[in-house]
Amino acid sequence: MSLDEELALAGGVLRCRDHPDLRSAISRAVQRGRLLRPVPGVVVVSALADDPLARLRVAGLWRPGDPLCLDAAAHLAISPRALLPRIVIAGRAVMSVHGFEVRERRIRPEWITTRHGLAITDPSLTVADQLAVGFTSDLHDGLRRRVVSLGSVRAALDAHAYRHGNLLVRRQLWLARENPWSDGEAVMHEVFRTGHLIGWHGNAAIHVGNRTFYGDAVFTRARLIVELDGRDHHSTEVDQRADRARRNALTAAGWRVLVLTMDMLLACPDETVAMIRDALTRGRRRQ
Repeated sequence: MSLDEELALAGGVLRCRDHPDLRSAISRAVQRGRLLRPVPGVVVVSALADDPLARLRVAGLWRPGDPLCLDAAAHLAISPRALLPRIVIAGRAVMSVHGFEVRERRIRPEWITTRHGLAITDPSLTVADQLAVGFTSDLHDGLRRRVVSLGSVRAALDAHAYRHGNLLVRRQLWLARENPWSDGEAVMHEVFRTGHLIGWHGNAAIHVGNRTFYGDAVFTRARLIVELDGRDHHSTEVDQRADRARRNALTAAGWRVLVLTMDMLLACPDETVAMIRDALTRGRRRQ
């Protein structure tokens, strides 16, 4: 099989020792700049040098069986990244090559899974690892996509009880106790707690007929939903129609919806809390 055919079958990434008959063709392609050697013994098509999945395949061929961690694992199991400038691998030796880093770490088999044929840390352990370095978005994305739960991340934490950074992880899990599905919602929840708002639940299910909706913060007794406007100019017409249909269905079922922005939460949290209290009071008067 030719080099082009092998590259096409392998997604543009090859381990040189697997193709001894193509050694000369690979060397010529590297000399011409068509292929790159990002790590010893592995080549990738130059046009894919920055492609996240190609870089992950490079890591997998370079260190077969060693699990990918942190951003690399999160990209495959939780939330895709546009770029992966640094890929961290758990191994038995410490080394670093052109944005690929092996850290000495032994992970028990029960905390390793696979995606796209690559070994990665279990999503719950991945979230705990990310929280330990102060990165919260994967927790919120994982909760929204139901890839992890607060309980599963706590289990990962308990299984690695003496790891550096665990106190930070436990604090982040406590702050996320009302199930925020984005960093913005986490800010909103903290404003609510600081303002001593009670009787609400984050991303609680709301059943309307045979449909189920989720509200960012739901005051069930007052039938009030408080939502954080996370839309931007990239929202499609389809998204906007779906949002309007959802809002109409909730309103027809007797729910009221308040929409907040990050500016409101950050610039005037006290006024925002007061507005919600007023809405709750008006709701009680109607009952």
